[in-house]
Amino acid sequence: MSLSRRACYKCGAIGHFAEVCTSPERLCYNCKQPGHESNVCPQPRTADSKQCYHCQGFGHVQADCPTLRLSGAGSAARCYNCGNPGHLARNCPSGNGLGRGAPVAGRGGFGGFGGRGAFAGARPATCYKCGGPNHYARDCQAQAMKCYACGKLGHISRDCTAPNGGPLSTAGKTCYRCGQAGHISRECPQPAEEIVDPTAQINNVPV
Repeated sequence: MSLSRRACYKCGAIGHFAEVCTSPERLCYNCKQPGHESNVCPQPRTADSKQCYHCQGFGHVQADCPTLRLSGAGSAARCYNCGNPGHLARNCPSGNGLGRGAPVAGRGGFGGFGGRGAFAGARPATCYKCGGPNHYARDCQAQAMKCYACGKLGHISRDCTAPNGGPLSTAGKTCYRCGQAGHISRECPQPAEEIVDPTAQINNVPV
């Protein structure tokens, strides 16, 4: 998209982006007036001052772009709610309870469209905090943290009661004092006076 045709999100002027905008006030996205944001705009919602992301024209948004309709490109769009072509989520007739702005599984690249453009259906949401289904980490009710030593939920590694700190606690760890694998320096079995700094010599040559 040409920079000369795209409007700044801050002031509404064409020819620069918001990052370099010198306007002291941010304009409302709906009415282009200063002093408030679009979510509290006193004016009725309108597309009169909006810029289309497809044709860069003004007075409509991409979903209502006449050039998309004329070219037939808009007919390939699929609804994020039901997955059917021909309409957008905000106009979805399915009535599945997902309104505008509702979190939808499959949006943002986490599911939805399968290989070669076929719709595979929405994948259930998976929480990255607790691993549970049907919710995201930001909505997770579980207060449990995952222990890096034993891999179980409900505590963190410093509070782990598993024998020897758990099966994961020593895997891949090297002591910085003696250079041996399998433990960390605070648990080093060798007395401090017997330990030779492994970085002090390389191939029996003092560094």
